[in-house]
Amino acid sequence: MSDVADQEKLALQAIRAFLATKTCYDVLPVSFKLVMLDSTLSLKGALLTLLQNGVVSAPIWDSVQCQFTGLLTANDFVNALRFYENQPKLLDELNTLKLEDLSRVEEEIGATKIENYNVSPHLSLNEAYKYLIKARTHRVALVDEDPTSKRKIVVSVLTQYRLLRFVALNCKETQMMKTAIGDLGLGTYSNIVTTTMDTSLTEVVRQLSNIGVSALPVVDDQYRLLNMYEQFDVLGLVKANGHGDLRMTVGEALMRRPEDFPGVHTCRLTDTLSDIMEIVRRTRLLRLFVVDEEGKLKGIITLSDILRYICTV
Repeated sequence: MSDVADQEKLALQAIRAFLATKTCYDVLPVSFKLVMLDSTLSLKGALLTLLQNGVVSAPIWDSVQCQFTGLLTANDFVNALRFYENQPKLLDELNTLKLEDLSRVEEEIGATKIENYNVSPHLSLNEAYKYLIKARTHRVALVDEDPTSKRKIVVSVLTQYRLLRFVALNCKETQMMKTAIGDLGLGTYSNIVTTTMDTSLTEVVRQLSNIGVSALPVVDDQYRLLNMYEQFDVLGLVKANGHGDLRMTVGEALMRRPEDFPGVHTCRLTDTLSDIMEIVRRTRLLRLFVVDEEGKLKGIITLSDILRYICTV
């Protein structure tokens, strides 16, 4: 075994041992904001709340039953748009649909319902990771119990990004991970669904809902990566009855993006996890698009791919 492979193996062992000693509470920053949504809130009102607070998901709370009922994400809005797009006469209902009724809409189109995954914040990060992978979800609510009243309390939301950034910031061993990602086999390199600048948003929404992915790469006729269109972009359509803007093309929609859009992150097959973790330390990273020297799309690496490699023994 080469020195590079030996160092990578030692780094993985150290990171896994570190995660076994930490709990979900350790990932939470000293100061943070938690946005909670009442189950009787309208879908439009809820999504405006997400946009105003700059978050991509939020726990839903049933104030009558005093219990956590699920996590609202951009995927739920995509599903709702898909449902009403097939029934234009009912489109105005999208503005008044309550969160507590959203599961019915998603069930009618055969889509995944609102996620209600939750774990104790006292769970070790190793166990929390296993739960994320088993549930095939990007996030899980952290629900604790008040020692006096015994009532459940939503503490925060643990996301794959928070977990990966915690590793990047606290494990210097990530700097030892020098094996090229092409040799690690990280990511997906076949059957990648793409879109173009001329594709209608109606078609993109249908693809995002049907396939269950969080973003589609935008390519030209030479398969060069130009941009991406993600579920969070769809949230912008809620403004001013924006569902009518589904007639726009992807190119037109991207022109309306806010100026603070963080951009599209790319990498090469020769890059290493050490390089990727450095990006995670500096900026919010949800996925990487693998491109060649000509900028042509080769594959996609998700946070699930990275966490599965780092955390799985």
